[in-house]
Amino acid sequence: MNLLAELRAASLGELAEVLGAVRISVCEAH
Repeated sequence: MNLLAELRAASLGELAEVLGAVRISVCEAH
């Protein structure tokens, strides 16, 4: 088990979701 790799992948996934949500909000605001 490579726990660090799994945690890093999860963090990147969450970061991508947040960035996606922010991008959508910005696009809707304009």
